Amino acid sequence: MGQARERSEAEGLEQAIGALEERRAELGDTVVESALGPMRQRLAELTTSQRSRRRQVTVLFADVKGYTSVVEKLDPEWVGALVDRLWGELGRIIVDHDGRVLQHLGDGVMALWGGEHSHEDEAERAVRAGLLMLEAMPNFESDRVRAGTLQLRVGINTGLVHLGHVGVTEEFRATGDTVNVAARLESAAEPGTLLISRSTYHQVRGVFDVSHVGDLELKGRSEPASAYRVDRLRPRAFRVRARGFEGLETRMVGRGPHLSRIVEAHRAATETGEPSVVVVTGEPGIGKSRLVYEYRDWIETESTIRVRWFEGRGRPDTADRPLGLIRDVFARRFEISDDDDPETVERKLTVGLNELVGDAEHLPATLGWLLGFGPSLGEEDRQGLSMRRRLAFDDLVGLFSRIGAEMPAVVVLEDVHWGDTSSMDILERVIAEQPHALVLVATARPGLGDERAGWVTDGGLARGHRVVPVEQLRPNEVRELVTHILRYADRIPEELVSRVLEHSDGNPLHLEELIKILIDDGVISAGPMWHVDEEMLRTYRVPETLTGVLQARLDRLPAEQFRALQRASEASRSRCSRYDGARGSSLRVLGLLGSS
Repeated sequence: MGQARERSEAEGLEQAIGALEERRAELGDTVVESALGPMRQRLAELTTSQRSRRRQVTVLFADVKGYTSVVEKLDPEWVGALVDRLWGELGRIIVDHDGRVLQHLGDGVMALWGGEHSHEDEAERAVRAGLLMLEAMPNFESDRVRAGTLQLRVGINTGLVHLGHVGVTEEFRATGDTVNVAARLESAAEPGTLLISRSTYHQVRGVFDVSHVGDLELKGRSEPASAYRVDRLRPRAFRVRARGFEGLETRMVGRGPHLSRIVEAHRAATETGEPSVVVVTGEPGIGKSRLVYEYRDWIETESTIRVRWFEGRGRPDTADRPLGLIRDVFARRFEISDDDDPETVERKLTVGLNELVGDAEHLPATLGWLLGFGPSLGEEDRQGLSMRRRLAFDDLVGLFSRIGAEMPAVVVLEDVHWGDTSSMDILERVIAEQPHALVLVATARPGLGDERAGWVTDGGLARGHRVVPVEQLRPNEVRELVTHILRYADRIPEELVSRVLEHSDGNPLHLEELIKILIDDGVISAGPMWHVDEEMLRTYRVPETLTGVLQARLDRLPAEQFRALQRASEASRSRCSRYDGARGSSLRVLGLLGSS
């Protein structure tokens, strides 16, 4: 039984017990006590279950290097005062970032994010706290503690742990491999630095400047752990949604050659100073967005050349809106939301454009008008509308040239099959007239070629234009992905692998959704040690199509959420039809879920 259902049952029992207590005088002690006995017993079982549970958390370990050599030469009373002040200030930083201090370990501390209440940015809060803790260390220097004598080192990891109260003191503890890795990362960190695991890195990508320090051999672990040093918070941060499964990071399988082609195009552009275009094509759920995700990962951790990153996404509701795709690119870059007032929009455009090109001059007003951020034209301005629009288009194309003059620009556009006509025309002109390094990576469904053949033809838009078709996973790759997802299972039955192989059609999204269905229905228990119920598996009917799998998932949504999705699907039906073909309904669902 899931935690939510257990909590609901416990609340219901508490209300029932209270109601019976209120009627004790009317019903009599014998009747009430006979009814309360089983209810109290069940409530106790549920309370114990909820006190011991499995959750995804972020764990921080920190210790003070040089502590022992300092304290052995100082008066114990003075040392006590130093320790109180040290952990008082560092502990406040943790608490101020919504963390929980679990243990003080002599000269170290263990803290946790996500143990009681979940936040989307728990890992980010932990890393921010870790950086501030490092910055706070000079506050403890004095005439008795020389500068640099006390240095903090921090390790952070994100993953599944077992939470519960242990021992006669019922101390709240977190246990599991996630905790061990965080502790080992702290031990491996150089004094004055913060190391994070790969799983934490994928939670905070885009927010901090990080450096990949390699795969570390950590004591007590059979496999090396990939580690990243966090250097600083970025002045303009864009958090990238993590890719995961049931609280676990899922690695990319079978797409290495595809990623290599994107990386090759990137290197060609930065080395030659000419534009490179990569169009990744494939059916929904096949892994196009995952390739984009891994490409950005490569830029941030492997590439030595700084770039300016722009991203946007085509959507059914903006497919007919002039310059809707280009507008999305700049709205994301400058963090402009639909409910910003005109003054806020103008300020964001001015600050953002000045940051990109130095003196933006008239560009904020021009782009604000062209992209629909600013007020509409009055009647007196409409006579010169055509000329003004042509000049604004020239300014927009010229802006990309100016952006690339200082450092290469990377523009990533997902779902360009929903790109509006004017945006696609502008992008083709940008590519044709770009005098500097530009990397444009686009994802699209195969139907794009029906209207924009040049986009899905090698060399179609530029000399450095590559088309990267993404096909179904091969059987051995499906097996590899299933084995990876279920890596914590005590045993993976061959029957499970065979049935997923048979019904997933080599589609990674379909495969993951199938496994989620099996977890939801209890065939797979996703506990600290995962388990497959083979007897249940033998009689379980697996949905045979992607539509069936998604329908089963949608059927589990609360009624209000399902109705909202239904209304959105009906509203976008006509716009999706261009690329749906015979599989219209499933593609509409996939479009709503944002899967590529």
